[in-house]
Amino acid sequence: MALAVRVWVSAPRGRLQADRLLLSLPVLGPLTLQTEVARFARITGTLLKSGVPMLGALAVVREMMGNQVLAHAVDGLGDGVRGGAGLSKPMADSRIFPVLAIHMVKVGEETGRLDEMLLKVGATFESDTRKTLKRLISLVEPGIILFMGLVVGFIVVAMLMAILSITDIPI
Repeated sequence: MALAVRVWVSAPRGRLQADRLLLSLPVLGPLTLQTEVARFARITGTLLKSGVPMLGALAVVREMMGNQVLAHAVDGLGDGVRGGAGLSKPMADSRIFPVLAIHMVKVGEETGRLDEMLLKVGATFESDTRKTLKRLISLVEPGIILFMGLVVGFIVVAMLMAILSITDIPI
């Protein structure tokens, strides 16, 4: 089964389907989206600040995206930028990027400081991701402790049953 999943995910079409599935999961989907949007914004902002043209920056970012759904969305952003629509309009049209990121990019375009605003978007989403992970870990900790207590209790009961069953053997 694991081999079949690995082969399926290694194919481009399977990877795209797996990434769509990942983004639709209740807890992991939004967390993955936040992480990928933070990566997109941070890399794009850094490249623009370094003087790389927008289309070149989007081509680099597309190759660095870990999620294929977002990578295809970045392709759409490149098409929109080529058409003169800016960056925020294609982001909104893709319906993948969070509303906060779209609004911050729009403000960056209007003020002429898109690179700085993209870096702020990256920092904001990275901070949100860290906070979400801390919350998830704090929720999982009691479950892990309970599970470990049950395992230790099972081992203790099994040992006591073995000791008590020895006294039942006739001599």
